[in-house]
Amino acid sequence: MNQTHEEFLKEGVGCYIDALVTLERFQAEMPRRIEQVLRDRTDWKSFTPSQKRTAFDNDTGKGTGYGYWSYALLYGKFKNIKQEVIIEIGVWWEPYKLSLPAIFYAGINTGPESVKKYTPHLSKSRIKYFHCAGKTWLYVEPGAEIDFNQDFNELLDELLKQISLCE
Repeated sequence: MNQTHEEFLKEGVGCYIDALVTLERFQAEMPRRIEQVLRDRTDWKSFTPSQKRTAFDNDTGKGTGYGYWSYALLYGKFKNIKQEVIIEIGVWWEPYKLSLPAIFYAGINTGPESVKKYTPHLSKSRIKYFHCAGKTWLYVEPGAEIDFNQDFNELLDELLKQISLCE
């Protein structure tokens, strides 16, 4: 073991519990914050959230190359689609196929193929997209001044617009 690792471990012995508690709290709070954005939203355009409303979780693709993410799920229906869909919205660290440290993302997790994977016609240059796991994900890069409500609602506005064009 080299000197750098030795010093790292020595310092870590004294701060491990604080670091662990901080990480666990962050992992618990991030999906709750995303869920709060969904609860506060009042204008859903052609989408009607179901009574299930939301579920949230942290997950990881560690070892698979997919990265790490924290997200909320929103169940509901679009006026132009008969089948229930699940919107996934969250933060994705080291996202698959992108050379970025983190993104805020949104897409259809479950639903008809035509709304899970499509080629979006984006109206806002800040919002981009990529395909992964047979789905289209819209995303923005968090800026220096993160505004969860603005960033996630901007993504939701664009996602709702794109899905209304799919069917």
